[in-house]
Amino acid sequence: MSHSLRSYLHEHILVITLNADFCRRDELIQIGFEALRRLNAAVGELTLIFDLVAAPLDYTALFHLVNFGARGDTPIFHHPNVGRLIFVTQSELIELGAKTLDSPIYGNLSIPVFPTLDQAMHYARSL
Repeated sequence: MSHSLRSYLHEHILVITLNADFCRRDELIQIGFEALRRLNAAVGELTLIFDLVAAPLDYTALFHLVNFGARGDTPIFHHPNVGRLIFVTQSELIELGAKTLDSPIYGNLSIPVFPTLDQAMHYARSL
């Protein structure tokens, strides 16, 4: 499977993992609908963690992911039930993408970046 969504509702965390076989064109909309369904059903704010360690994201793919998440008709990064966003990556390109989101065009999103999911989960649980 090229992606997964795992809910830790008792901790108010939703982890979206993009795997090595992720194909943005085919699956980005599906992931968005799955995430929106879970966010709409949530009681209160969730921390949304994007695990991108294995994702084959080049500049173009990252651009599509960022635009899909932060702009458009239903941007999940700005959903009322998203309290915080976290990226997990070891890619300098994705780290740069996270910093780019902290601009007016994307809604001034401040996104911490961690190299491992364990570190991101520890941070999310400490909030």
